[in-house]
Amino acid sequence: MKQKKIAIFLFDIQDVSGGGGVERFWADVFRMYPKKSKDYKLYFFMDNDTYHALTKIKRLVSNDNIVFIINSRSSNSVLKNFSDSVHFIFKLLTYKIDILHCAFYGPHYYKRLKYLGLLPKFIRPKIVLTEVTSMTPYCYIDEKVEELFKLRKYFLDDFYNNIKIDGIFTWYQLTKKVLEENNIVKSKPIIYAVKHCFTDLSNFKPLLKENNVVFASRLVPLKHPEWFLQAVINLYKSNKELLKGWKFYLYGKGPMEKELHQEVINHNLQEILFISSSPTMNEILGKSKLFVSCQDYENFTSLVMLEAMACGNVIVSRNVGQTNYFAREGVNGFLAAEDTIQGLTKALEKALLNREEHDVMATESIKIANDEHNIYNFMQELKEYWNAILKN
Repeated sequence: MKQKKIAIFLFDIQDVSGGGGVERFWADVFRMYPKKSKDYKLYFFMDNDTYHALTKIKRLVSNDNIVFIINSRSSNSVLKNFSDSVHFIFKLLTYKIDILHCAFYGPHYYKRLKYLGLLPKFIRPKIVLTEVTSMTPYCYIDEKVEELFKLRKYFLDDFYNNIKIDGIFTWYQLTKKVLEENNIVKSKPIIYAVKHCFTDLSNFKPLLKENNVVFASRLVPLKHPEWFLQAVINLYKSNKELLKGWKFYLYGKGPMEKELHQEVINHNLQEILFISSSPTMNEILGKSKLFVSCQDYENFTSLVMLEAMACGNVIVSRNVGQTNYFAREGVNGFLAAEDTIQGLTKALEKALLNREEHDVMATESIKIANDEHNIYNFMQELKEYWNAILKN
């Protein structure tokens, strides 16, 4: 088969030092994809801001096969936006791209893809969207969720009705189910729910362990850092002796940071609970024993959870979505039986009470991270999907 050309497309990214799992993931795909592959040649289409954001966190190591596009983000000029889109399409055609694989998509992607879709089918690349938002299906089946996030209003309906999408590559079985069963996407693309993910785990290894419990995420309501904080407060009030010798760390940046700091002070937890941020988490996770996740809807594909598992952390988590792809009750994790703060508190308490099980469970975390969710398994799925897109 003649080598096909794939363009991973990501732009308008400003800063990923405090999060950015999607951006880090696709940078790793591009960086770690075999350069001598006979099947596909990968390019990475991005603007200067995205390039600087990814190099800052050492996710890109060279400029090979990186194609820079114009992004006049400060301009509201219709002419300028059209000009940027024409430049983008010109680059795609110049490099003879067969599949444009959007690593992410939002309102700012719309015009570029809309103009691209106007080209005759025989010269335009196939368009694949990566659906990374776990709230998407809920916005179609629960009006209260749509009222909260307004994903359909702001961009989903436009994309699904007006863009000639050839494929949707999603992390979530529920997304595939809802989109297909309700015939939501007008162009009837091939929708695939991936079963594996990966990240570069070469720097994520167990170190000399300390009695540290870590929460790491953007400090936004969707991630619920306040659940972690409240769980520690609950245990501090009910079983202070259990927390003796343990330290709790909340890593991240975001709009909730100030109120979280204040809660720590209000409850006199300054000696055991610390709020900070770090662009790299390998040493932090290497030393910690427990990793806590409180986010809504989904834990697959939390890259920081995968990194924590590779470092030999036992997982304490809400049991939402496809969490079992990563964390399994009694195997490598303690999952909240009740999806409430109290349920999470009980799961954390159970993890602290059963510390004699940590070593065995930590080994299982490492095994799942390295043997199941690795680059080989993911790439096999991705290449088979691209093959299906090109044949369709």
